[in-house]
Amino acid sequence: MKHKASEQLPRPNGETIQSETQASDEATLPTSGPHFSETPPNHAHAPECGDRHETASAPRKDQLLRDAPERIDPLFDAVFKRVFGSEESRSVTRGLINAVLAKAGIAPIGEIERIDTEHEGKEGDVTCLTPRMDVRVIAQRRAVDLEAQRYPEDVDNRSMLYGSQLLCEQTKSGTGYDQLPQVIVMTLLDNDVQFPATEELVHVCRMSWDTESTAILGTDRIVFVLVELKKVRERYNAIDEEVLNDGFTAWMYLLTRGYAEKSEVEMLSVRYEDLKDFAEKYGMAISDPETVRAFKRAESDFRERRSFQRYLARKEREAVDKGMEKGMEKGMEKGERLGMEKGMEKGMEKGERLGMEKTRLEMLRNLMDSTGKSAQEAMELTGIPAEERPAYAAKLA
Repeated sequence: MKHKASEQLPRPNGETIQSETQASDEATLPTSGPHFSETPPNHAHAPECGDRHETASAPRKDQLLRDAPERIDPLFDAVFKRVFGSEESRSVTRGLINAVLAKAGIAPIGEIERIDTEHEGKEGDVTCLTPRMDVRVIAQRRAVDLEAQRYPEDVDNRSMLYGSQLLCEQTKSGTGYDQLPQVIVMTLLDNDVQFPATEELVHVCRMSWDTESTAILGTDRIVFVLVELKKVRERYNAIDEEVLNDGFTAWMYLLTRGYAEKSEVEMLSVRYEDLKDFAEKYGMAISDPETVRAFKRAESDFRERRSFQRYLARKEREAVDKGMEKGMEKGMEKGERLGMEKGMEKGMEKGERLGMEKTRLEMLRNLMDSTGKSAQEAMELTGIPAEERPAYAAKLA
């Protein structure tokens, strides 16, 4: 499975199919400005808000956007799912998905039959990893998992897991292999650029066979679509002709920058019906007190996490320096003249390892005592690598 530049992939029967990345216009505009990054993708600090329907006492939709207390990033978990994941979101969600698919050269989806959030894929045995999807859309024998991600780690493997689960649950017993539904995992990635060598914003990945001369398409039943939002932020810092005249670019600009300026939201809403629908639902979402509270909790947790990460990095540097000093001293004492170099190396390694482990344990205990968080939550908050967590958990027990 590979990401490649836009090209024609031959199928075994001799047909061709447009594949991988689609070129975008090359206008580059310098940009700067802050944007909010939320807590890690376990969603532990961003509880969902229930749907709120309009009543006679509810504010008018055209007032919500003007009266909202602050402009919350629409990619923030609670807002994203509120805007794109409810039954009332079918039109706006279909508009966003089809704008991205059009840019990727993939046929649009039809009418949405079912839509939900926080969908958990089928479980296997008790040790099975069960994915939790942001927004799941079912539309006429096609299924789309729409993800807003700020963490690029293992985006390929995560997409494969989500897509496989979705394909399995959408395939009814007795379905022939030539009748499998199509699954699309669409990720809006707002983090480090994954493909710095190209200015393209949208990348498509399909399964293909490698041969000596070319790649032959294997199947398009699972397709991965990645949108690099950081490139959008860097390229567009204001509404220009391209943003006004291209539906995909208008969508991406609105999700990354335009939402923060009410005048720009209104300008794009006039030109695109889908974006007008988005503006209404976004205004309702950020006017919900529960959403605002979730956002403030996430901001607080993010600052706390960053603070502990800086603390951990400083303590680890100190531990490394101290470990190196002690390791060199101990290694030199024990090492014979010919084995001195090896003794120094082992001493340094052991000193670094013990120093970092002691520092991390101290930091985790302090965090658990001061915040009441569990050992697992503390390790996630401070970025302890997953493979090292069982050992730390045993020592914290």
